[in-house]
Order: sequence, then C-alpha cells, then structure tokens
Amino acid sequence: MSLNWDVKYLKESRAAMWNDDYMEFLIEKVWKINTPVNIVDFGCGVGFMGLVFLPLLPKGSTYTGIDINKILLSEAKDIFKHSPYKTNFIEKDLLEYIPEKKYDIAICQTVLQHIPNPKRILEKMKNSVIEGGRIICVEIDTITAIATQYFQSIKQSEILNLSNYQKIVEKDEIEKDVHGGHIGMKIPVFMQELGLKDIDIRVNDYVQFINPMGDKEKHKKDVKSYMANPQTKKPGNREETLAWYLNRGYTEKEAEEQCDCQFMFYEYITQNINHDYVVNARCLFISYGIV
Repeated sequence: MSLNWDVKYLKESRAAMWNDDYMEFLIEKVWKINTPVNIVDFGCGVGFMGLVFLPLLPKGSTYTGIDINKILLSEAKDIFKHSPYKTNFIEKDLLEYIPEKKYDIAICQTVLQHIPNPKRILEKMKNSVIEGGRIICVEIDTITAIATQYFQSIKQSEILNLSNYQKIVEKDEIEKDVHGGHIGMKIPVFMQELGLKDIDIRVNDYVQFINPMGDKEKHKKDVKSYMANPQTKKPGNREETLAWYLNRGYTEKEAEEQCDCQFMFYEYITQNINHDYVVNARCLFISYGIV
C-alpha cells in the first residue's frame, strides 16, 4: 500500500504534535522504561517518532523504522546520519511485511487511520514484539480533532459541519472497513480483541496556540506548521468538489453544505492566519498494551 506523503508536510506538521515533557512523563512514569529497549516503528515516514523517543530513552536503545516510501526513508537516514543513536530503516509495504525479528516495543503514529482493516497491522505489530513487550499506537480521532479548534473571527459552525462529516465516517467504517474518523478511540478495542493485556489510553496534552501577539519566531513556526495540514489546502473548483462529496454518498444538500464550509474555511484561513488567534487541540489518542 503506497501513500504519497510529502517530506515537507511530514516535517512541518509533526513539529506541532508533542510536548517533550509529556513524552518524558509517559516513558518514565507510565511505561516505566528504565533499561535500554529496541523499538520498531510501523510506517515511520521521516523517523519523527525516533526523534521524539530516542533522546528520552535509556542509553543503548535502538530504533528501526519501516516504510514503503523510499524518499521518506532517505530523508530519515539523512536526519539520523550524524546522531549518536543506533538506527535502521526497512523499505517495505506494511501490508506485505512479515515480522522476522522481535523487538521490545512496536510503535506507530497516525498510520492506522489510512489503512483498511487496521487490525491486520496491529497483529503484525504484536508479532514483532517479545512476550511482555509493549505496543504503542498514536492516532487522531478526526471528529474530535475537528471539533476542538477555535478561530477568533468566524463562527465554528460556518466552517465545520460535523454532522455531515460523521455520516461519511460511519459509512466508510461499515462499507469499507476504513476507520480513519474514529480510529483513535477504536485502537484499545482492537488491542483487546487481539489479546493484549494491561490496555490503557491517554490523550496527548499538546495544544497549539497560534498567537500573533506572542513570540514572533514561535508564531511564524506555528503558522507554518498549521498551514502544512491538508485541510488548509485550496479546494478544487466547486463542480469537482461537489462531485467528490456526491461520490462519497452525500445528498445534494449535504454536498452543498460541505462545499460552503470548505470554501469558507479556506478563504478565512488564508486571509486571517497571520493575525488571528487560533487554538488547535491535536487530540492524539495514545493507546498501549502488553503482549
């Protein structure tokens, strides 16, 4: 399964996903990782989770990333080329990957939402971990994430129609076994069904505050990160956008409403992002369990 992720998007968007102190809290206080561990990252992209984990793990820990995209893997190798950490990268389609080695921890971030029947990948993660090892999955529940945004100069209801969106999410789950909209909240259920133990779930505490009156460099970085998200990209022409929604199962009225929201959001964000306050709760759900 090939996903054509852009290197620039992955690097910029993930800059606004974690508070390092929260990850440190999870590693030290929740998961109690106090000896070196070998980690495998399913759908590693440019190795972002390695950058988050490795500085906080006990010395001697290793990181292996798996991804189908050779361009992203090349970027990952370049990022870690002069680091003090032991890393390895495997070019492989997750749908075809057969675990050959056992690790202490298997992780993934915002990957399962893009894969039909994500439980298949979770099972491969389970088969990649030693007995007593841990699986950690970080996923966005998109409905929650969309709802937890605040924009200073426009009503949320004018640019976000969650009722229409949720209908399509639920339709995809039933008809296509695609769980992107609710995957963040479903992972613990899948883990239980696969026989994992001591399952729990938390929410990342990172909230992005885009503050035009604050530090100028931070504001510039926050705007750049926010604008890297696909939702901020210019829509196609209205006829094409309407056709896309109709093909997804929207009624004509619902498709018109979604188009109005999408075009109004794009107009608002491009005109106001540099001088309006924006609060964006990323709502990354962190599920974990023991094999």
